[in-house]
Amino acid sequence: TPFAMHMVRAVEERANSGSVSMINSDVVEAVTLSNGGYAQRSGNRTGAELGFLIREGSRERPLVRASVSGTSASLTGEGPLGHGKRGSWLVSGRKSYLDLIVRKLREQGLSFAFADAQAKLRYDLGTKQSAALTFIAGKSRLRELPRQPQDTDLLIADNASAILIGSWRRSLQKGVLTAAALGATNSFRNHILTGLNREQGSNNQIALRSDLTIPVSSALALESGLLVERVEEFQRKQRPSGTSVTVINDYRADAVRYGGYLRARVEAGKRVVISPGARVDHWTLTNQTTGSPWLQTEVALPARLTLRAGGGVYQQFPDFQHVVGAFGGTALVPERSIHAEVSLEHRLSPSVRAQVAFYHREEEDVIRRPEADTRLVAGRVLRGSTTAPFATRLDGYARGVELVIQRSSPSGLSGWFSYAYGENRYEDRVTHEAFWGDLDQRHTLNAYVFYRFTPRFSAS
Repeated sequence: TPFAMHMVRAVEERANSGSVSMINSDVVEAVTLSNGGYAQRSGNRTGAELGFLIREGSRERPLVRASVSGTSASLTGEGPLGHGKRGSWLVSGRKSYLDLIVRKLREQGLSFAFADAQAKLRYDLGTKQSAALTFIAGKSRLRELPRQPQDTDLLIADNASAILIGSWRRSLQKGVLTAAALGATNSFRNHILTGLNREQGSNNQIALRSDLTIPVSSALALESGLLVERVEEFQRKQRPSGTSVTVINDYRADAVRYGGYLRARVEAGKRVVISPGARVDHWTLTNQTTGSPWLQTEVALPARLTLRAGGGVYQQFPDFQHVVGAFGGTALVPERSIHAEVSLEHRLSPSVRAQVAFYHREEEDVIRRPEADTRLVAGRVLRGSTTAPFATRLDGYARGVELVIQRSSPSGLSGWFSYAYGENRYEDRVTHEAFWGDLDQRHTLNAYVFYRFTPRFSAS
């Protein structure tokens, strides 16, 4: 689901903007970033996928934990569930207070506030199956205080989301079967201080998913999955014009996406692992079908070296704002990326590794609103059109190299240092306009250090 972020919606035409996760880190067990030529279990994305695994509550005894940071405070409670401690419960809440400090220090400018809650119930139905219920909810507000009383461009942006996931897992004699259902809702409202809405809208999402993993032999394992998802969206954009209001965009639509994938994992000897796969999806909004294959390989070399290579085709259907409403385009096709990468890892010791990775990504049929941008034409400024439609116009590439040195240890020093160089460039196939992309970031340094002095005291 795309609504697990505290964000401001519908302000930029290209994407929603947000940088604060709706999931409190106190309840997170693991975060997985799937990038490059990754297996497409969910689909309908040309880029990377971020997965959060919320941990289970304690099955030993009830616990309460309070946490305070420079921007927010949180409270988490957990404990065993049922007789025999066959289950667990976990509840957490978080509230920011940085906005209160900012508004005390100055009357003008931006302030941002958020609150969220998470809960998870897990119960063992037997020795081979279990069920879980996960709930995530949050709301946020971005507020810009007035600089002039007559200002009509001031913004108060409210956003709220709720997500409920029910899941079931059963261990088979050979393999694992899982099934899950998701329901999510989001609503937003951006308005000026007089109360007039600039943008408002809502989204509702229902999804069913099932995955099956079967080890066929010691050298072959198969994995498959099916997904059915229904999404409905409403958006309305308007602007004050004197004493009246001008509606710029207003639409309501719904659509269904269904698809599935099949993946194999083959061990060719003791040193080579090959994992091919493919995914097929259909989107009723545009009545389009996509096919997306991928391939991952891993080779264990002498001298504790590991060579990995992968690639795949990733496709993303046009969204509601691209197809319906005042900006809806015609003859839009799914966006498409072709990704290839190769990496070499050296295990310096059981706890230290170094890795270098090269990647190249081709992008095709990227959607944009070319006439909406203010631009220079024959030496004069031409204002962007407020009714410009979306069109399939851009082709581009992203390529670069990444270097990582990491140490992972249960005691003492852990951490990593990384450097990345990357380029991201696009060209409009009609006007041949070429420009560096928003994600063009040439040099990136990242460092993290964690030291555990004792089992109960650490610093990072």
